[in-house]
Amino acid sequence: MRGRSFVGAAVAFGALAAGSAALAQVANYGFLRNTPISRFNEQDFKLYRAAVTQALVAPELGVPVTWRNERSGSEGSVTAREGERAGCRVVVMENRHKALSARSEQQLCKVDGKWKATAG
Repeated sequence: MRGRSFVGAAVAFGALAAGSAALAQVANYGFLRNTPISRFNEQDFKLYRAAVTQALVAPELGVPVTWRNERSGSEGSVTAREGERAGCRVVVMENRHKALSARSEQQLCKVDGKWKATAG
């Protein structure tokens, strides 16, 4: 699945949900049903969030930050590049859970000291 709504929801939900396995059943998140993130467990979300954070603050942009959870079969990479506005980064996220895979990108901007998804 591609698109800003997926990534924004994935980043936001990952930060808030702390890895609920029942993600696909949550109202307004049904579109994530057949995506890797719908199968993530708590450890997967922890590794995923750490990779996003590391990519956002890395001094050298364009270098993929990878993560992998051998136990769950989930893995992915996060690559950040300069955003369209000052203080922003475009983050490309590729996630996999066994046979499921998804690639998406989202612009995140630092607002009040926190990275937040933005529209364009």
